[in-house]
Amino acid sequence: MADGKGNPRLQDVEHLDRLGDTLKQVLDGSVEALATLLDRGVSFAPDGVIVIPEPPVIDKGAEKVVAEVNISRGIEGSCLLLCAVSDAAALTDLLLGGTGARGEVAGEQLDTLGELVNQATGAAVAAAAARYGVSCSHAVQRVFKL
Repeated sequence: MADGKGNPRLQDVEHLDRLGDTLKQVLDGSVEALATLLDRGVSFAPDGVIVIPEPPVIDKGAEKVVAEVNISRGIEGSCLLLCAVSDAAALTDLLLGGTGARGEVAGEQLDTLGELVNQATGAAVAAAAARYGVSCSHAVQRVFKL
């Protein structure tokens, strides 16, 4: 996808722009699901899509919560969703009717995050399936602290 000097070719840039537009449309369903679950306004503004030659190195100094999601049938793939522990704590607190307090995340909160991720990815997968006219399913494999 590069010109030999590490620069993306023009057609590849256009392809990535289209992929970014599609991703935004698909994830809009997640935004609606999250807004409903959290009873708050939610926004999503992707910066774009880039190609990386290998998986990124995750900063091991900062704790993260990771959700592993598999997508199957009409569209195949998997993804890892990473979130700072403090943000994950705020999301679970909001979901449980709190004010969005930040803190630690443990057992029950990880289960709650799993349900939040299930609802959000379910909406995104449904939007992708509708966009491409296929039937898809998804499964949150696990949610854990890294």
